[in-house]
Amino acid sequence: MWVHSVDRLLAENIARNSNSRRHNCSVYRIPPFIRNLRPQCYDYNVIPLGLYNRDFRNVTPMVQLELEVVAIFFKHLNLQPDVDGWNTFCRDLGMSPRDGTTLENFYHELPSDSSITPNMGLSVLVIDAVFIAAICVRALVGPRYADNPPGFVSDILEIFDRSSVGCYFLSFLSDVGMVFENQVPLYMLQNVWGKISHMIGRSFERCLQVTVGEIILNLLPIPTVMSYYDSFEFESCTHMLECVHRAVILDTSSTSAAVPSRSRVHYYTRYINKHMRRLMISPLLVVTRFLKSPVERDTNVAATRRLTPRTLPTVAELRKAGIRFRGVQTSLCGIRFEKSFFNFRATLNLPQLEFSDVTERLLLNLCAFELMRVPHQERRVTAFVSVMDELISTEEDVHLLREGPEPVISANLLRENKRVADLFDNILQNFVYSNLVLVDLDEVINDLHAWNDARWRHQVTHFIDRFVTAPWIFVTMVAATLLLSVTIGQTVYTVLGFYHS
Repeated sequence: MWVHSVDRLLAENIARNSNSRRHNCSVYRIPPFIRNLRPQCYDYNVIPLGLYNRDFRNVTPMVQLELEVVAIFFKHLNLQPDVDGWNTFCRDLGMSPRDGTTLENFYHELPSDSSITPNMGLSVLVIDAVFIAAICVRALVGPRYADNPPGFVSDILEIFDRSSVGCYFLSFLSDVGMVFENQVPLYMLQNVWGKISHMIGRSFERCLQVTVGEIILNLLPIPTVMSYYDSFEFESCTHMLECVHRAVILDTSSTSAAVPSRSRVHYYTRYINKHMRRLMISPLLVVTRFLKSPVERDTNVAATRRLTPRTLPTVAELRKAGIRFRGVQTSLCGIRFEKSFFNFRATLNLPQLEFSDVTERLLLNLCAFELMRVPHQERRVTAFVSVMDELISTEEDVHLLREGPEPVISANLLRENKRVADLFDNILQNFVYSNLVLVDLDEVINDLHAWNDARWRHQVTHFIDRFVTAPWIFVTMVAATLLLSVTIGQTVYTVLGFYHS
């Protein structure tokens, strides 16, 4: 009976799991309960890359295009197009120059097809790495290189132009840098680039900066990407999607313009203003608190203690509490909450977002990457998406985020408000993200709750929106009040004069 050998079976399973889930693994299969919801977002569009989700038996037109690009590489590198030359080329590209990482340490599990040997898998990945390098060349030089381009670049552009790659170049970049299961070891791409860098005149770091910048333009607008474009650092990244992930969560506070030094008078003034605001606001808060019933006060206290991510107010609710929304040029970690001088107005700074047809695909694969590779308390993309999921509930919320001189959301989609609302409402289905928004955002969330729980702020905002923003209503009310006061005064004066006479 198996019960008698349970200790041996347990030891075998532990050893199997420890061997299969290596710390150096970079690409995992996405769990079926997540993948089956939107399988089209986790599959390639145009070109199959990597060892997952591809047909190893048939040569498709895109695979034929890859082989043509490899032939161009062999031609300009003066390599022998035979079996020995190919095996030598694969051995040179199949080893990591940093730590000796090999193919077996990159994938969590190899394809189940028994006909695929490690050498065949290495050959497939080398072909993919060469083709990705050609795509990076296309991203670096653009559709036109120069008046007299080098022979290598000219041949690459000629192949791409002949196959109409420029018409769906975005789909190529999507397959290269967005699909988690489609990834190829970055060290292979680095080895390929080391062989052709003298023909391109650009470093591998610059290659990654340009390619990653092109990819994240489907999520962040051009001014945001260009503001910290040169700050991308991809040390220790294992594949292109990890480079994209590091770019979208880059802390841009250190890359912004230098803040001028502030004198001691500035901090003294700030200290005085802080306490003056307290002196002015505290009596109003005390009166407002004691005018409430005991049940209402207890309810507000309990609501303040229950600061959970799932109770985060929506954009429309926060707008009624006097909170404005402003899009700032920062990464996904740039959520900030700012209060006005008299604490009557506040601004929630959110990253400016650019939505396209592949934005959902990029966010889903970034969240899947964090689920499989990133520790729970460091999943910043998932935390950002969960915050936006709470803020956006209806099309009205999206409309409010698109208003103003500095909108948060820019979308070039058909029925964009509904599609953006549905995107954030459904993107984290079956993802485990409880309390993820507390990562670097707990202070912002607590401030939002505290601001929204003060009911007098809603009344002040309602008064300002109704009378101050519509001056004729305010002027009419003041004029009517003055006329009524004068009429009452005249009546009282007439009555008093009659009795005195």
